[in-house]
Amino acid sequence: MIKQYHYFNYIYNLTIKSIILSTKLAGYVQEVLVNEAQKVKKGDTLVRIDNIELLSNLEVLKVTLMM
Repeated sequence: MIKQYHYFNYIYNLTIKSIILSTKLAGYVQEVLVNEAQKVKKGDTLVRIDNIELLSNLEVLKVTLMM
């Protein structure tokens, strides 16, 4: 991806080779839904996270609350 920046009367072209992604939840990537160099927009789903561990933790919390 090439971004153009205007600073005073100069134009700079910067090539973006990588970005840092993070999630609010930890887990293993189950499926990647985009291809390399594919254009995406804000809100697009990029990967699916395996939720089996999260569901297991949820069940433990439910049982704990019932005690």
